[in-house]
Amino acid sequence: MKGEGKKVLITAIATIIAGVLGAVAGGVVTHIMDQKTIEKSIVEILSEKFDSVDENMSYRTALENIYEDSKEKGEMISSLTEEKQSLEDKNNESENNNKELQSIVDDLNDQLNSAENLNEMIQEAKSYAASEQYDLAINLLEGLPSQSNEAVVLLKDYKIKYESQVAAQISAHLKSEEYDKAEELIDYAIIILPDSSVFKDKKGEVTSARPSYLLDVVKPYETKNYIEKIAGEIIQMGGIEYYNGFELQSITYRGYAIFNLNEKYTKISGIIGHVDSSGDKDKILKIYTDGILVDTMEIKYQELPRTISINVSGIKQLKFEVSPALNLDSCKIGFAELMVH
Repeated sequence: MKGEGKKVLITAIATIIAGVLGAVAGGVVTHIMDQKTIEKSIVEILSEKFDSVDENMSYRTALENIYEDSKEKGEMISSLTEEKQSLEDKNNESENNNKELQSIVDDLNDQLNSAENLNEMIQEAKSYAASEQYDLAINLLEGLPSQSNEAVVLLKDYKIKYESQVAAQISAHLKSEEYDKAEELIDYAIIILPDSSVFKDKKGEVTSARPSYLLDVVKPYETKNYIEKIAGEIIQMGGIEYYNGFELQSITYRGYAIFNLNEKYTKISGIIGHVDSSGDKDKILKIYTDGILVDTMEIKYQELPRTISINVSGIKQLKFEVSPALNLDSCKIGFAELMVH
């Protein structure tokens, strides 16, 4: 018997016995009872309290029945307790299963939302590409959280088209001598596609195409009456200060400067004119390429400076020459902002 059942049984019996003895002591029973009479009285009272006890039973049998009855109740309580625990365990398991099921549903919803978002972003990329904004389309596709087969195919196509587009734009800028625009464009394109070999080649093309100051890349190897003006030195012509060049003067001898271009360049451009305050006589400038006279210019002392452009494609030698004047004047011709392309 379980401890609790024993306790209940003992308490019940003790209460009954106490009641019987109390009756005796109180004079309810007027004659002295022997042991057998007391036991019978207890059995009668027990029969009123327990269904398993009959008033005609012996005292011992009554107690045994009460014991068995209490034992069965204890076992029933234990069984019910175990069943209750089993039901609670099943309920907890069901709750866990519901949580797992909800987690699966949430994951499926996330995947569905993600797929919808990916499709929207792909459609937006297509819209950019349709208006030839390939840089924006590429950025959008490369920023996708996951790459679908469609996104991979589109990205490859847009990269090729973007390379072709930028290459054509850079060629147009270089042809128009818009070197700053060409450089800005290729630098931006390399940010979009840093691994593009096409853009790396174009970067080199832009760098080499940008003209440099003539005297920064090649110095004259023969000169006469030649005055170099670099490092911030001024050549003033027509009231304007110019830089990066030289002056030629002829008094009793010709003034000249001869350059070895070594067939590296296509064009030389710059500004020429009478140097202010150097005299009031006109001069004759002659230009030779590979020993052939290609241009003769009269430089009048009162004229404003002019721009020049000399084709030097395939040319090895370039010569500027100023002839001496008959009256031995000191007039100078200035060559400023000379750029080699």
